Amino acid sequence: MITWDRGSLKLDGLSALVLDEADEMLRMGFIDDVKRVVADTPKDAQRVFFSATLPTEIERIVNRYLVNPVKVAIESRTTTGENIEQRIVRVDGGAKLEAVARILEVEPVDAAIVFVRTRAACTTLVEQLTARGVNAAGLSGDLDQSLRERTITRLKRGKVDVLIATDVAARGLDVPRITHVIYYDLPQDAEAYTHRIGRTGRAGRSGIAITFAGFREGRKVGWMEQATGQKMTEMPLPDEAAIRAHRDEVFHHRVVAALTKGAEEQRALVERLVEEGHDAVELACAFAAMARADEAPIGRLQAPRKEKPMRDGAPGKPGGARRELCSAPSEGMTRYRVSVGHKDGVKPGQLVGALANEGGIEGARIGRIDIRNAFSVVELPSGLPSTILAKMARARVAGRPLEISEDRAPERAPRRRRDDGDAPVRRRERA
Repeated sequence: MITWDRGSLKLDGLSALVLDEADEMLRMGFIDDVKRVVADTPKDAQRVFFSATLPTEIERIVNRYLVNPVKVAIESRTTTGENIEQRIVRVDGGAKLEAVARILEVEPVDAAIVFVRTRAACTTLVEQLTARGVNAAGLSGDLDQSLRERTITRLKRGKVDVLIATDVAARGLDVPRITHVIYYDLPQDAEAYTHRIGRTGRAGRSGIAITFAGFREGRKVGWMEQATGQKMTEMPLPDEAAIRAHRDEVFHHRVVAALTKGAEEQRALVERLVEEGHDAVELACAFAAMARADEAPIGRLQAPRKEKPMRDGAPGKPGGARRELCSAPSEGMTRYRVSVGHKDGVKPGQLVGALANEGGIEGARIGRIDIRNAFSVVELPSGLPSTILAKMARARVAGRPLEISEDRAPERAPRRRRDDGDAPVRRRERA
């Protein structure tokens, strides 16, 4: 953050202003500083914004600060699907740690990036994986530039095998040994997904992208498949038998390597034990158990919960009814309350249209809608700038402003009698 009151920054003679990573700088908590810098920049100074991704709502913000802007898009010579195998793992939040640990153990990983949504999640996952014996390090906005460069250098030199990173921190990262990208948390939009999985499979090399998603996130998965033009392959997680078989194979190679190198210094001890009457096979079993004592225990893996399709259509598919919000929000989504409901005659399509038009976001990015008698609750992508939310709040539906505000209720109440003022009402998705 810039301390403006010191008066130490003078922009009067500035001839050019360059903003890198414009989408994230304008989406996160830097927007006020960016606005101040732009406002103090001479009007005749050249302004250039760079961004790997440019969602519609961010592009509208960019256009406010540029004069007669020219948009230059650099087309990639190869498409994402050509050299990156994309897989999807159906796993709920509580089972993700065990899932990623199993994948990192069984997959032929040279180096991997695991993308998480928040700094806190980055720190927590590094600690959890390190405790399981994974050579992991974190890369988030909490690191200063020198520590970031040191972490990347360790990754390049093989001193770190798994990098846990937030989207912003991993931008511009080019490490040839990265074979796997794992999306621990689903990205905010399909464009970000396409860009991030490009951390592997670079310069003609092949790579593997694995995305964790619950059954309630089918719509988001569809967006990403559409963006890359490639269908994700369902990837079953290794079960306990597969983990044990893999560990046996790894230990087998270790034993063969030890026999090749020779272990004459241990011969006298073994011969002594045999002379004492111990069976050779039993001795070998005892030595193997001692050598493998540090192997991490195999945790239990919870099966993902499948949701029953509703009568009006299957959840997450176009044309299906929007479900009542009776559980936690979908991953990457935040719930907001709007001031119109059934008593105003509002329909889901009206809400989607108003929010999409005013907020400048795609209607497909708007999640579940629960219309009640006096109000409605809508799921929107987390991290929307306050300026976007303010514009949405001014939108009018059924002659009334939406007055959008974050819904902090832990969960939606179950269905109640119709004479209850907030009872939910059945409605169908817009055509």
